[in-house]
Amino acid sequence: MQNGLRILGHPLHVTILHVPLGLLSTAFIFDIIGLAQGVSIWWTIALANIILGLIVAVPTVVAGFVDYVTTVPGDKPERLATIHMLVNLGAMALFAFSILSRGGLAPPDTLRAAITTALDIGGAVLLGIGGWYGGELVLRHNIGHRAPDEP
Repeated sequence: MQNGLRILGHPLHVTILHVPLGLLSTAFIFDIIGLAQGVSIWWTIALANIILGLIVAVPTVVAGFVDYVTTVPGDKPERLATIHMLVNLGAMALFAFSILSRGGLAPPDTLRAAITTALDIGGAVLLGIGGWYGGELVLRHNIGHRAPDEP
C-alpha cells in the first residue's frame, strides 16, 4: 500500500524531518555556550536555529499529518502515531515559548536565560521521545514501508 506523501518513492515526512530536528535540537547547546561565555552571538544563533527550525517544520508536520490520516492502520499504530504527533507538537510549543522568553537578540537576564534554556532542553527531550515513537511506527509497524512489488 503506497499512501501518504512520497518523493521518488520515499515517504516525504521521513525524508525532510532531519532539517528541523537538527536545527531545533541543537539550540540548547548554543544557549549553554552563551550562558557559559556570556557572549550574545550564541543566543542569536540559538534563536535563529529555533526560528528556522519551526519554519521548516511546517512542511514536515503537514507531510506527517497526511501520512497519519492515510497510512496508519490498526489501533496500536494509530495510538503510537497520535502520541508521536502530540509529543512533537508539544516540542514545537516549547520552542515557540522559548522565542517569546528571549525577548530579543541580547542574552536575557539570569532567570529568563535559565527559563529559556530549560524550554529548549525540554523541547529537545520531547523531540527525542517523539522520534522514538516515530521509529516504533517505522521499524515495528512498517508504517511508510513499501511492499516489495510496489514501484
